[in-house]
Amino acid sequence: MNSSSVLSTRCWRPVRAMWVFAYGSLIWNPLMEFAAQQTATLEGWHRRFFHSHHLGPGQPEQPGRILGLEAGGTTQGIAYQLHEDQALTELRLLWAREMASGVYRPTWGPLVLGTGEVVTAIVFVVNAEQALYEADSTVPTVLRLAANAAGVFGSNADYIRALDDALNERGVADPYISEIARALR
Repeated sequence: MNSSSVLSTRCWRPVRAMWVFAYGSLIWNPLMEFAAQQTATLEGWHRRFFHSHHLGPGQPEQPGRILGLEAGGTTQGIAYQLHEDQALTELRLLWAREMASGVYRPTWGPLVLGTGEVVTAIVFVVNAEQALYEADSTVPTVLRLAANAAGVFGSNADYIRALDDALNERGVADPYISEIARALR
């Protein structure tokens, strides 16, 4: 799927509920209008700090790390249902936010909502071919980088703590995120 095929009104028109899966900053800072939100589980993908980031939570001389989803495992997050009449507008804004640097690859994924219903959602997964991809997402590496990285959107440590707080507020457990956040507090 490329961005032009999703955003072109000639190629795509929403005919029913459109869902977006949030597993990182979209949880606490969605910046989009939505009709509903629910806790959701995505099978086959796990959340890790795979992307070196020179903006937002970092700078070129001290890059931070942002999240990506890589194949394998399970991830819990938040599913946002877009308003049908606003879906195209919201997707354009989402694309501007998430796809500008090329660190993600959009795909469709089945989510199990908190109600047990299964829906298909847009999911932004890691683009391992992108230059900012970093295979080493171990806790010690992320801690070393995140402890001192800061950029125009604040510190990388604040980003990680905000994610941990947002997950905890929603009853979502992620030991990897919690371990890093605890060490950064």
